[in-house]
Amino acid sequence: MDAPPVQYVKTSDGYSIAYAVQGEGMPLVVAPAGFSHVQLNWKNRFFFPTRPSMFEVLADRFRLVTFDCRGQGMSQRGIAPGEIAMSQFVMDLEAVVGALQLKRFVLLGCAIGGHIAVQYARAHPQSVAALVLNGVPASMTAWPSGLFSILSAQNWEYFLRSILAPGLSAEDTRLGIELMKETTTYSDYEAMWAVQSASDVSDVLPQLDVPSLVIQAREFNVLPLTEIQRLAALIPGARMVTVDGQGSFGDVDQAMRAIETFLANLPAEREAGWSPLNSGLSQREVEVLRLLASGRSNQQIADELVISVNTVIRHVSNVFGKTGVANRAQAAIYARDHGIA
Repeated sequence: MDAPPVQYVKTSDGYSIAYAVQGEGMPLVVAPAGFSHVQLNWKNRFFFPTRPSMFEVLADRFRLVTFDCRGQGMSQRGIAPGEIAMSQFVMDLEAVVGALQLKRFVLLGCAIGGHIAVQYARAHPQSVAALVLNGVPASMTAWPSGLFSILSAQNWEYFLRSILAPGLSAEDTRLGIELMKETTTYSDYEAMWAVQSASDVSDVLPQLDVPSLVIQAREFNVLPLTEIQRLAALIPGARMVTVDGQGSFGDVDQAMRAIETFLANLPAEREAGWSPLNSGLSQREVEVLRLLASGRSNQQIADELVISVNTVIRHVSNVFGKTGVANRAQAAIYARDHGIA
């Protein structure tokens, strides 16, 4: 799958953040791990081998939103050491959500992106339909500091070689290092890591009020499983699933099934005084939802409303985003529960 085109948004403190959107349906926003690049993420199989395939699977099922935090990828570089805080990475996420005018979405956080996602979900629980955390400890001190701090300072290129997937050929190792160098510079990495490595959300996790799923690959040995279990235990009502595999996502099919099962079993939202219009749905979106719930295809909806299929697709995406459903089956249930069908 080709990487989607890149767009830019300015944060409230003036940084340019690169983001991209792929697919349709319920929005799913990825708060990135380190060494992110909104275009190279789709082909860099040398760092997290399963990340490209996981993104492709997510884009097939959701309106997938990816972005690079400041200091990495295609976002603005040049972070001054000592002049950044974790709250500024949350600003990056807030800017992307604001640019796309997302009312409700699934939020996926990987590694340090998990801490960004946790802080956002605590501050904006009404926007987060569900929180999914992958490879996220409660404290970033669980990551091996000797590798990520000492070795990176002593020999940047050897450090990049060390964090590539094991078993690569000499040529793939060379290509992998080249791609990793495009994700960030040592200067920006050092400034970011100084802040991110000290992040601890242990006190924030018990305050979360959003449905949460924690996924961990059994053979991802960089992080002890006990650290992930500790994080899951601190989140009220969180579910934890372990999957096979070595990479961060582990077995992509198992991880995707875990996410889909989790979302499918979320209780339908029932709010006092709810109506289609005060939920944020336009009158046209209510009509589309009613026809969608009756089992009509996009083409059939287009024919009945005398609009184009592309317009129907846009309306369906808006309905999914505003109601917090992930697929047509959930939309039908939502319509039934709220007296639309």
